[in-house]
Amino acid sequence: EKSKYADLYIDLFADWSDGVTSAAAIALGKTKSPKAYDALIELQHKPSWKNQSLISTLNGLQWLEEERGIDLVMKSLKSNEDKHWTLATPICDHRFAAGLALNALGEVEKGYDFIYSQLKKAVEEDDLNDVMYNVFQIVNLADPRGKDAFYQLKSIYSNNSNFLIVI
Repeated sequence: EKSKYADLYIDLFADWSDGVTSAAAIALGKTKSPKAYDALIELQHKPSWKNQSLISTLNGLQWLEEERGIDLVMKSLKSNEDKHWTLATPICDHRFAAGLALNALGEVEKGYDFIYSQLKKAVEEDDLNDVMYNVFQIVNLADPRGKDAFYQLKSIYSNNSNFLIVI
């Protein structure tokens, strides 16, 4: 049984390497151990660079599939105050990791409206980087309403052939 390794993975949270911590958080989530949720929630408070501990927590919660993690996932998805990089990777951006976790937890409808509102704001500000970031988030959520967003973007950016290729 995988849960017999839970203590080993939790002990690895003390490692200096963010990569080791992240791998341990994912492995712990996969164990579905009764100890996993509390340990993962505690992990987010470990000092780290660019919220790596929070990202590890979110990645672990993604695999744990524990409903109690939804509040933290939504808070992280909406967070703009915490240090982060706006990159389309769950390794560097806790908001991106939150989008993936929300999908894994089967709660995409809770995040879609927020992401869509961020997309509309980025379009209004003509911030193509943020438009693409939010497009990636919509893809992460895999909400069927996302198709409409793509059709709207194709119409809005119909005169920008380079951007249309990306969309």
